[in-house]
Amino acid sequence: MNIFNKTLLLFTLSLCSFFFSKAQCSYVIPADVHVISIDSSINNSFLPAQKFLICPGSTLTVYGNSTGFNKFYLESGAAVIFSDSMGATPYGMYSFYAKSGSTVHYNASSNVAFPFLDTLVWEPGATLIDTGGLFNYDSLCSSLIFDYSLIGGAPCSGTNSDNVKLTQNFSITPIPFSTELNIYLANTFSESEVIFYDLSGRILEQIILSDEASNSIKLKNNWSGVSIMEFKNKNGESHFEKVIRY
Repeated sequence: MNIFNKTLLLFTLSLCSFFFSKAQCSYVIPADVHVISIDSSINNSFLPAQKFLICPGSTLTVYGNSTGFNKFYLESGAAVIFSDSMGATPYGMYSFYAKSGSTVHYNASSNVAFPFLDTLVWEPGATLIDTGGLFNYDSLCSSLIFDYSLIGGAPCSGTNSDNVKLTQNFSITPIPFSTELNIYLANTFSESEVIFYDLSGRILEQIILSDEASNSIKLKNNWSGVSIMEFKNKNGESHFEKVIRY
């Protein structure tokens, strides 16, 4: 079954199950929520236990091979997409609260994905793709209400949007690069080893970084093209990025 037919079927089933749904469900949006008002992405390796409110018309893409405990509150027209483009879907005890017209797409096509999804609360009319049977708690509500009192109300008006500053845990410049790469790492990734892999998993180069957060590294081996760069710290934690060398 292709994605279009699957989406249509799930949408139809959600409408049919309206009469079997619970009554109104209400959830208080936590004060420390991150408001996503533009299309954004997060690396689950760096932000594994955060709360996100996704505004109408905005898509949040989640990637990175690491356990997560995130909570996602989806307004109508919002979307959360889990990406396995790096070889494994992020896994963990995730919670989703999805209003009608929103989309949750758990793109778990990889054989090494371990979803362990925890909670799904949704309104009829929410589109759920590849999420069937993965939740410990699954509740269909006739009406899903968000209480914004802890964050001052109207979080998606634009004045309160913070968009998480999603890329400030690390940065890589320039992309694409030739022989030298500048890396800024969060403190948790000091004393790191950097490993470059080709798309078949073969190691192209390994470099040990110093204790400093900022590093300029020069590559010695002769290779080019798309590669996967792994940061691995002294605690064995890893973070992956796709880079291009010309």
